[in-house]
Amino acid sequence: RATVAITSVVKCRPPKNRTPHAGEIANCAPWIDRQVELINPLVVVAMGSVAAKWAMGKTTKIGEVHGQLMSWRDRELMVTYHPSAALRFGPRGMPLAAMREDFAVVADRVGV
Repeated sequence: RATVAITSVVKCRPPKNRTPHAGEIANCAPWIDRQVELINPLVVVAMGSVAAKWAMGKTTKIGEVHGQLMSWRDRELMVTYHPSAALRFGPRGMPLAAMREDFAVVADRVGV
């Protein structure tokens, strides 16, 4: 945990915990961009569709890109499912299995 940073694409929770709107994400983008710059991680893991779309564009589909380390802003990016998807589908669900595989790739990449 000492070598991991966790943040969110938006810096405040939208009303009723709804999915952030594009304008909210755009308003917060300078903050998250600066956090990534300061932390300077080897790998960024975008968890969930909001983070995936922030990193890769609004047409990104997790099922099409997860599991692949991709070149991104002078570092690498892994897109995976949001933990809430793993909870929603349960311990035998595909999102949790995919997340485990994705994090294994990241752990191997960073030497853990």
